Amino acid sequence: MKFFLFLLCIVILSFGFLQFFDLPIEFSLDFIVEPQATPSEEPSFPHAPGPEEIELAAPGEDFAFSYRGISLGTSLDKVHSILGAPHSILPSEYPFQWYIFHEDYQQYVQVGIANGHVVALYSNDAQWQNPWAFDFNTLSTTVESVLGNSLDRIQKDNIIYLLPEDRHYLLFEVERFYLTVFFDIHNNNQVTSFLLIDQEIENKYHAPLDPDIALAEAYKEQVFYLTNAIRVRHDLPLLTWHEGAAVTALGHSKDMAVQNFFDHRNPQGEDPFDRMAAQGIMYRRAGENIAAGQQNSIFAHEGWMNSLGHRQAILGDFNSLGVGVHLGGPLDAYYTQNFLSQ
Repeated sequence: MKFFLFLLCIVILSFGFLQFFDLPIEFSLDFIVEPQATPSEEPSFPHAPGPEEIELAAPGEDFAFSYRGISLGTSLDKVHSILGAPHSILPSEYPFQWYIFHEDYQQYVQVGIANGHVVALYSNDAQWQNPWAFDFNTLSTTVESVLGNSLDRIQKDNIIYLLPEDRHYLLFEVERFYLTVFFDIHNNNQVTSFLLIDQEIENKYHAPLDPDIALAEAYKEQVFYLTNAIRVRHDLPLLTWHEGAAVTALGHSKDMAVQNFFDHRNPQGEDPFDRMAAQGIMYRRAGENIAAGQQNSIFAHEGWMNSLGHRQAILGDFNSLGVGVHLGGPLDAYYTQNFLSQ
């Protein structure tokens, strides 16, 4: 008789689901609220294999979920014909590049391109088309009633990745793709954005993130873009980039990774305002958001928007922003936003 050993590993799926363990700093001019919790578990990030390892589904435009006529499988040429030239082209943790499009942060969309075709889409703009008529007035309960129960795990080879019970998004397997539907818990659990990704790409994505500087820079830029895109949607003025605040933010993200802590105040007792003062930054009002463990900037941003204190900072009365992202350390990814009014 032959015996076969089947090993089934259960780990946490890193779809950016980890809760945020802090509140932003907040009181009128120099303001701070202490974090109210600390990290309780370490995340497990999948990792992108090289492009030669990916066998994409045959390109085609038969997928019913699309943004302004662009769906998974659409050619890059057609993307350009619809959206024009990208504002930026950035690396991702997957074997594709994000093409970033927006018009002064309106109609914001990220288009993932590999082998000349669309393999991923993300947008918090309302111009999605789908056969179920989901829009930004649709409730999470309605989405589940139409698509069925959302996934609570994904199996990749012999590994099962579990999603957290308290996540503020729903994940569905639709045709050959994964659909992530993000909700706004502060707006009656209505849809706020959609993310699509080719199933073959997601299913081959396993190991921890590499401490890649170019990828960290890409995440930094996306956090800035996403912040302005959601501010525009709320009819708020755009934030300008503040390089000094970005230097301060990156320093804090690195410090949290190296010294293995998660807090606005470091082990030496320095708070964000001490760090800004050290950079010679002058301000009338300032704030900070931090996050750790999210797979990428999309999940970090959407998580912040579902945490009231973070949301108030993102939508707050500021005029500039600096962002710093560090990859590495016990939680793999650390994000810091420093907001200023000058």
